[in-house]
Amino acid sequence: MDLSSFTLSTERLRLRVVEPGDAPVLAGLMTAGISRWVAAWPYPLTVPMVDAMIADALAGVAEGRTLPMVMTAKADGAVVGWLKLSKIDAPAAELGYWIGEPFQGRGFAFEAASAMVEAGFRQLGLQAVEAGAQPANAASHKLLRKLGMSEVGERRMFEPARQRHAMILFWRIEREG
Repeated sequence: MDLSSFTLSTERLRLRVVEPGDAPVLAGLMTAGISRWVAAWPYPLTVPMVDAMIADALAGVAEGRTLPMVMTAKADGAVVGWLKLSKIDAPAAELGYWIGEPFQGRGFAFEAASAMVEAGFRQLGLQAVEAGAQPANAASHKLLRKLGMSEVGERRMFEPARQRHAMILFWRIEREG
């Protein structure tokens, strides 16, 4: 399946595969407050750094191992955040996401993540989706629980944004039926 033009639509959001032109807005949305919770997005973040991240993500699309998407508001087209599914084994993928601070607290993360998990099961043939969050990230744990995920335990994970390993609490949801 060619994922290069994959899109999803929710009530308020359009999710589309990231494009090289998204680098300036994604770099502008990344703050220290967001970066502290995400493993792969450092702060400060430059446009060339995001260009490299996008190039790697698009290589993953071509290889069928990842689906990196930006969330845009239907109302005005503003990029509000990032969402990605990455294969961890044949029938399962890991979900990662972040929402720009100006757009937090509006339910966008749940809306986008719900659509992505559903698409992972229905359109991409996944059997399970996992997500991890730092143990102190209460907002993400609340979101993952709301998505119907179950806590599966902590694992040590490398965080490229901080160049260190950390304990991450993982959650998982299995495809029904």
